[in-house]
Amino acid sequence: MELNLNWDIFKAKAPPLFGMDISSSSVKLVELADAGRGNPRVERYAIEALPKDAVLDGNITNLDAVVDAVQRGWKRMGTRTKNVAMALPSAAVITKKIIVPPDCGKRKWRFRSRPKPTSTSPSRWRR
Repeated sequence: MELNLNWDIFKAKAPPLFGMDISSSSVKLVELADAGRGNPRVERYAIEALPKDAVLDGNITNLDAVVDAVQRGWKRMGTRTKNVAMALPSAAVITKKIIVPPDCGKRKWRFRSRPKPTSTSPSRWRR
């Protein structure tokens, strides 16, 4: 796994992306563009309603309904962009602090950055 972060989304080389928010009642999508001088402009947006109880207490309980709403919204926006930026609650994210020595090359970094299976890891991480 190679770590390549580009924090400035409005640089010419940054890939296009849209933001997505999944709440208990709807899925909201927005695509931003650079309006000049670093000012963002809303290019496209869509809001798709979710059925009752599709998301409860911040947890997706009806995945098919949420996926359908995201797909409908993406089609309604009429965008080709497939890169998405999402905010996640801290309870839904597994984090691990690592210390990388200054002499660590790319080959060593790739080896060290692989997730190690633990009892709290999702099953898809297990090998």
